[in-house]
Amino acid sequence: MAFWKVAGFSQPSPIEQILDKEEYTLEELLDEDDIIQECKSLNGRLIAFLKEKKTVEQLLRYLIEPPSDPDDPKKQYRYPFTACEVFCCEVEAVFNTLLEDEELLQLLFSLLDQEPPLSSKAAGYFGRVVGQLLLRKTNEMMQHLSNNDSILEKLIKHLDTTSIADIIKRLVGADDHSSMIFLPMHTQWLADTPLINMLLDRLAPNHSAHVQANAADILTAIAHTQPSALSAQLMQQQSIAALFNRALEPGSKVLVTALDVCAALLEPRRSQQEASPDGQSSSTAAASSKPHSEAVASMLQYIPQLMQHLRQPEAA
Repeated sequence: MAFWKVAGFSQPSPIEQILDKEEYTLEELLDEDDIIQECKSLNGRLIAFLKEKKTVEQLLRYLIEPPSDPDDPKKQYRYPFTACEVFCCEVEAVFNTLLEDEELLQLLFSLLDQEPPLSSKAAGYFGRVVGQLLLRKTNEMMQHLSNNDSILEKLIKHLDTTSIADIIKRLVGADDHSSMIFLPMHTQWLADTPLINMLLDRLAPNHSAHVQANAADILTAIAHTQPSALSAQLMQQQSIAALFNRALEPGSKVLVTALDVCAALLEPRRSQQEASPDGQSSSTAAASSKPHSEAVASMLQYIPQLMQHLRQPEAA
């Protein structure tokens, strides 16, 4: 509870004054500059209000829906920004309300139902909230995603938006917070999805340069997660073939990025011993070397085509 004192007189904070009223609105609280500090301080009465389902729903709507009055600067800017900051305070009770209610989760991910391109502002707020949920409530989020396979496809559909690409990188454990620990069943679910194929498809010339760049960036990041189920899938012969076919087809602009992915596959970031805390790495190391050797063999098959492609004069 925040107070300031002058000569022995205690003045309650504006948030406390609002909470003392018989009736008040979420907007009144969002109007106050110290709402974020009060959230971080775990103000009991404030958290009790914010964790209510109807309040969480209002916060989500400010995040993902266009403002009801675009000419109102508060609805256009302040309320969505502050709503995002409330979620990013990582208040356990607010997160629990969201994660335990399927309707609220569907509302959050309904942003992805829109056609590309997404509003950069809404996508940015969405990316921050989903990113925090993946980081702090990893297994709960993975359970929701594995129960709703279409979400992954919708994320790929919006690969032109950097905030969405960043979510996918975090999802595969390939961003700055790659210390996230997935349950084995969730790791296997992700490996069983068509994620790798969908990313490789986005390297095709009919996709924008931004989509191609984001797809290649995620593939490179996945390659650096070795040893992992996803990187092993990327090392398979059909994946290497798809990568080179995209890079070498007429009109392709992804040759350099495709070679970056190959280089990442050939230079694993972690040793097998680092990935095996029990130290018993002899058999697993041998098992992991097989896909690596197969990847090298697959790449070597395309060296003649690559050299021929490089000798061709660049189109004007």
